[in-house]
Amino acid sequence: MASIETVASSDVILSAIPNQALISLSPQHLKGFSGVIAAMGIDAPVRWVRDALPHALVVRTSPAISQGSAEIRAIGLLDAELTGDPRLPRAKSALQTLGPVAWIEEEVLYDLTTLLAGPLLTLIKSAVSRTVEDSLETNHLPLKYKDELETVVLGELAKRSGASWEASGRAENERSTPGGVTEIALRHRDGLSCQLDLIVTRMLSHMSQLRNERNCRMLDTL
Repeated sequence: MASIETVASSDVILSAIPNQALISLSPQHLKGFSGVIAAMGIDAPVRWVRDALPHALVVRTSPAISQGSAEIRAIGLLDAELTGDPRLPRAKSALQTLGPVAWIEEEVLYDLTTLLAGPLLTLIKSAVSRTVEDSLETNHLPLKYKDELETVVLGELAKRSGASWEASGRAENERSTPGGVTEIALRHRDGLSCQLDLIVTRMLSHMSQLRNERNCRMLDTL
C-alpha cells in the first residue's frame, strides 16, 4: 500500500474517500499539491475541496462499475473553472483510462445525474428482479426460470432505452390497443413516475443533510 507521501508526489490522484476526509488530509499532506485530483465523494461540493486545495485542479467524478463487466463508466463535472485550466487535458486523459466519461457542466445537474444513473437504477433493477420472482411464485412456476426471465426483461429494457424518445412513444402507442394488457400497464405510469420522483427527492434531501451534518462536525473541530 502506497504511503500518503507517495500519493502526494503523483501527478494525478484518484480520491475514493469522502470529500471531507480528503479536505481533512489537505493541510498536513496535500497543502502544496498542484496536480490533478479526481474527487469521488458526494459529501461535499467541489468548492469546499478546491478551497482546501487551492493549487490543485479538482475534478468531481463518479465512476459506476457495471455488474459482470470490467468497464467503468464515469460522470465528470466540467464546470466553468476547469475549462481554461491547462491541466484539464491531463485530467481527461487520466479518467479516460477508466472508461468512457460523460461530462456535465452544472454541479446541481451532476448530483442529480449521479443519483439517477446510480442508486435509482439499482432500485429499478432490484424491483424488476423482485417482480420476476414474485410473478413466478404467484403463477406456481419454478424459480429456476428466474435468471433467464430476468435476463430477457432487462435485455428488452436496454434495447428500448437505446431508442429515441419519439420512437419509444410510437412503440408504446402501437402496442397499446384499447382494452389490451399494455393499456392496463400504462394506466399506472403516472403513479409509478410520482413514486420514483419522490424517491429521487428524498435521496437529494438526504445528500444535502449528510453534507450539512459533516460540515457542522468539521466546523466543531476547528
